[in-house]
Amino acid sequence: AEYVFIDIPTGRGAKVPTIEGARDLARSFEVFGTALGLQIKVGISDGSEPLVNTLGPALEARAVVELLSSNGKGHEALLEKACQTSGILLHMIRGITREEGYSIARMQVENGRAWEKMRQIIKAQGGDDNVTPESIAVGQHHTAVFASGNGRVSHIDNKAISVVLRALGAPKDKLAGIVLKVTKSQRINRGET
Repeated sequence: AEYVFIDIPTGRGAKVPTIEGARDLARSFEVFGTALGLQIKVGISDGSEPLVNTLGPALEARAVVELLSSNGKGHEALLEKACQTSGILLHMIRGITREEGYSIARMQVENGRAWEKMRQIIKAQGGDDNVTPESIAVGQHHTAVFASGNGRVSHIDNKAISVVLRALGAPKDKLAGIVLKVTKSQRINRGET
């Protein structure tokens, strides 16, 4: 690699809980990358909740295929993060502004070129380039968890989600995953999923 961008998700429930810790880690990555002769940028992002509500290898792959095959419809947080990251990389490589890079990336998703490129990559790696979200198999066994009382979702803990995913067998079991039915700040009533 010649150009490297590293994202450090930070916040409550993220691997790096504090902004100070993220800044220290970012400086370490920059020093190390520079010593290796890499052009490196490190970004710090909000990691206090998941980008998508479907978590686990197959479910996350479905989210990406849904996003790209629909020219950017749905999964807005994932689209935003991908375009921001692409904007930074295009800034590093082409010398354009991050905003211009973001716009180019967004346009490539919205006009379908990103999906065409993804299909080419899938085919080059021996996969089915006619993949659809529905063709990506997910686990057949499922259960729902219901709210024990009324309230508001104050936090979605990424660390706790990671523990549950591992208990379910992910990432080794590609079909294992979790579908979150609530978002941070959402009101929920007793008995709701």
